[in-house]
Amino acid sequence: MRLTESKSLYSKQKITKNEILDDLFVDYTLYDGTDAMLARKLLSLGVPVTVDSVQWLRQLILKNRGLDTETFDFYLKAVREIAKKRKEQRKLQGVATISDYEP
Repeated sequence: MRLTESKSLYSKQKITKNEILDDLFVDYTLYDGTDAMLARKLLSLGVPVTVDSVQWLRQLILKNRGLDTETFDFYLKAVREIAKKRKEQRKLQGVATISDYEP
């Protein structure tokens, strides 16, 4: 396949199926762990997910729940439950790895 002449994404030219776009830039933030949980919660609430909004939700939760051992246990249980659900989803989808079947 041959690359065709570069076209601007902002032009009003029609792009055919055989043309390949280049010079694409994607800016994203990868959330993992508890940040991913907070980002999903924000999405479900319809709040735009940004670094600031995730930090805001984290601060709000910490103020409401405090920093005692119960809070740590709460988050640990939540993370384990999410991991368990993801394993089950991968098994159902047929994309599970060997580690998904280990106890």
